[in-house]
Amino acid sequence: MKRTLLLLLVLLPLLWSSSALADSQCAQCRKWITSKDSYIEHEGKIYCSQKCFARAMPKCAACGKSIAEGKGLAGGYVYTKDKYYCSDECFQKSLPLCAVCGKSVQGGLRDQQDKSKLYCSQECYRTTLPKCALCGAVMQSWTEIEGVKFCGQCARLPECFNCQMPGAGRESRDGRRWCDSCLALTVMDQAEAQKMFDQVRLDLKSHLGLSTPDTIAFHMVDADSLGRLLGHKNFAERGFYKYNVQYTVNKKKQKKVTRELFDIYILSGLSPENFRDVAAHELAHDINYRYFPRVQGQREVEGFAEYVSALMNQYWGQDKVNDTKLRNQQKEYAEAYKYFLKLGEKGGLKAVWEYMEGKNKTASK
Repeated sequence: MKRTLLLLLVLLPLLWSSSALADSQCAQCRKWITSKDSYIEHEGKIYCSQKCFARAMPKCAACGKSIAEGKGLAGGYVYTKDKYYCSDECFQKSLPLCAVCGKSVQGGLRDQQDKSKLYCSQECYRTTLPKCALCGAVMQSWTEIEGVKFCGQCARLPECFNCQMPGAGRESRDGRRWCDSCLALTVMDQAEAQKMFDQVRLDLKSHLGLSTPDTIAFHMVDADSLGRLLGHKNFAERGFYKYNVQYTVNKKKQKKVTRELFDIYILSGLSPENFRDVAAHELAHDINYRYFPRVQGQREVEGFAEYVSALMNQYWGQDKVNDTKLRNQQKEYAEAYKYFLKLGEKGGLKAVWEYMEGKNKTASK
């Protein structure tokens, strides 16, 4: 940026002879200038008056006036980035404004997240920075989890079993942790869990028309107990469907079912939304067993259960739970769910049901 002083030779009387100006004309209006006239000379050009001289000068980029007649004192003007300004005042008006306080900014701090925003000072910039969701510290860098921002230290804290956010403080004997907000809502009471389980079964029947006549025993267990049933402990596993069929074989080696036992185990400490999702998933296994007993491939068994529970999540208004299905730590579950979503794109549950019927027939051959 350059500040320049324009020296105006304002109406100085011409000392040259009339013959010296005999052929001289005003560079602006082309008026002939005689020895009796006053004139202004600038950069080798002659102007008959201050008015003509001002017209010949560049226009101020802010106010539009000639830099020779603008607000500048003693002919001062500002030239920067190929633009002229008649005064500092006009130049200041051309500068971008601080995104916080609205002052003119020359230089300043550029927002790294939004390049269109500029700040006049570090103080103004800091007012725009996010605060850690846990400790409240102002952060220039952060870790974002599910749209929530945490400072580096808080992001490394233990993760809540339910919301998967850092900051879980309460730890159970089986090694799981909860944050205070999630702990207050967890399903821990057996009687409450039984009512919720029964309601899920009723909702499956009323909303999707899916039910079985099976008598199913419901159990709520901790992670250690569920791990023993599964043969391994994995917090990603939140439920287990178990059936036990007893039968006799006659002389013709024909089997006759004499007794069927059905049990569903669901992990304690789930949020109400996750409890309903897991219950619907495990009950879908019972539907699979009853109507498609020969379909036993993992993709079909788990994909069908995930698809049915996803439909119920939509019905219950808890669609966010379905987003976690796509990010399931057990990738085979996520891939199976995606496969069944594709199957149901056009025909919905009917198309999925027909697919399972086809698989069941094929397996029987």
